[in-house]
Amino acid sequence: MSTMNISLPESLKAFVDQQVAERGYGTSSEYVRELIRRDLDRTRLRTLLLDGADSAPAAVADEAYFEGLRQRVAAAERGAADAVEYYLAEQAFTAANGLVGELQRALRQIGRQPAIGSTRFAHELGLPGLRSWRLRRFPYTVFFLERADHIDVWRVLHERRDLPAWLAEV
Repeated sequence: MSTMNISLPESLKAFVDQQVAERGYGTSSEYVRELIRRDLDRTRLRTLLLDGADSAPAAVADEAYFEGLRQRVAAAERGAADAVEYYLAEQAFTAANGLVGELQRALRQIGRQPAIGSTRFAHELGLPGLRSWRLRRFPYTVFFLERADHIDVWRVLHERRDLPAWLAEV
């Protein structure tokens, strides 16, 4: 990874420091990287929109389309349920209850501020718009897309899950 130094007026530095503190970033570099990723996303989205405007009409949203949506919802639910089931099978009832609470907190946070999710995996995996939010007390990550009127939760995966294998399932 390369290093870049940026000079900022005190007012902008104070703003960056505030964003780091309030929005859960580890460092100011992490915040700046996120801003750059968002700009990359906007540039890619603009290109996709322009390409789409120049392309032929897309397929109709038919029964097969909606069946695919139902399968994605089932997969997202299965990921969260599998995580809870693991703790229950291990007789770790307090941990299972804690995981449910942590998932609820994460989903509320994502619902309030979806842009806070990291786009790291969107860039690494070539899935524009994909965001992730790591649970604080558990080794799970919520993968989601921000839509105009809702949040589309794709999966809840253990941090050691093989993401390329997951992609084969998407």
